Amino acid sequence: MHPDEQKWIKDNAKAFAQRLNGGQAPSDVQVADAEQRLAQQGFRQVQHGVGNAWDQAASSFLSQARMMLPADPSCAACGISYSFQPTAAQKADAWMYANYLPQDRINNFYAQNALSLPASAAVDTADQGVQGTPNILPGNTSVTTGTVGGSWPPFLPGKESK
Repeated sequence: MHPDEQKWIKDNAKAFAQRLNGGQAPSDVQVADAEQRLAQQGFRQVQHGVGNAWDQAASSFLSQARMMLPADPSCAACGISYSFQPTAAQKADAWMYANYLPQDRINNFYAQNALSLPASAAVDTADQGVQGTPNILPGNTSVTTGTVGGSWPPFLPGKESK
């Protein structure tokens, strides 16, 4: 997920929590839960193979984000992207915006929101079943799975951090 999408989620979690709370001021716990729902749904929308049920309330709220994201310098073929609305090829490319992964050590967005990278088999299945496009992971490289935490970022074999 692009850092601007992460920032949008953090900046708007309180408004989502308030909406979920019937317009009443949310507690800190409700805001944290709302951020997690937005983060998990946002990740589901930008990366094939991310599991769990679709969260329609979070998806509808995320549709308010209207940002154009710059092309990823490490993926020139990916082109520009729109917040939480990647093209099929972008959604299939697990490397898109991977150069931003090291900064997550600073803000811990993935760990705080229980996000984990999908296994390459899950990405392959989603790509072929949903979009009919091939997986773009080079050499069918496996993605480290599990909840992201102490070993973050889980760099993929053959890719070095920048």
